[in-house]
Amino acid sequence: MKYQISNFEQLEAEAARMSDKDLRNDWCHLRQREEELEYELYLEKEKQMTNELLAILISALIQVESGGNVNAIGDGGKAVGCLQIQANCVDDVNRIIDRKYSIPNTYGYDNRKSRAKSIDMCKIYLTYYHSKYKEF
Repeated sequence: MKYQISNFEQLEAEAARMSDKDLRNDWCHLRQREEELEYELYLEKEKQMTNELLAILISALIQVESGGNVNAIGDGGKAVGCLQIQANCVDDVNRIIDRKYSIPNTYGYDNRKSRAKSIDMCKIYLTYYHSKYKEF
């Protein structure tokens, strides 16, 4: 009889330890999930801040490059539009889009005269090269 009680006490103690272990595991999983959610929130805030900074940067570029004139032509006719985009930049943006989405020739050279399309091209260009060279 003593042997059975001893086994029962051992089983009971093991059950208590396992419960503590399960609680520790649950706590660890909850803490890990909390850290994941914090990181997701951080990434979302960083993305929002990046978009805001990008908008400020592009607005400044428009003022510096053309004073806001969508019909501006510079650099001997090579740079066109409010952002003074050159043909090689349009080609580069199309290459980026083609690699990422398999959509060739999204933008044409005439799109440089459109403020909205110029801004889109600039965002694609800056975002791509920032992610490629962000350590600099």
